[in-house]
Amino acid sequence: MARYDFYCTDCGAGETRIVKIAHRDQQRCECSSIMKRHITTVYGRVFGRADGKPRPGGADQFTADAMGLHIGDLPPHLKEKGPGAL
Repeated sequence: MARYDFYCTDCGAGETRIVKIAHRDQQRCECSSIMKRHITTVYGRVFGRADGKPRPGGADQFTADAMGLHIGDLPPHLKEKGPGAL
């Protein structure tokens, strides 16, 4: 589950909802229109777990999840370029 800010292009309503990632593009407004998502998180980064082992998915997966995107849709300029890269 993730937190998303939604807005309606038909009536102008907006609200924050906590929904499953699989359902994020199916949110309906009170006026019955499909709501659009605001991207509120721009970038995130993970270096690993506290025990030093690599974290499954890595920094790119974390960034994609934070932005509400599939990892394949992550813009190239936000992908990790190697150890120590920003």
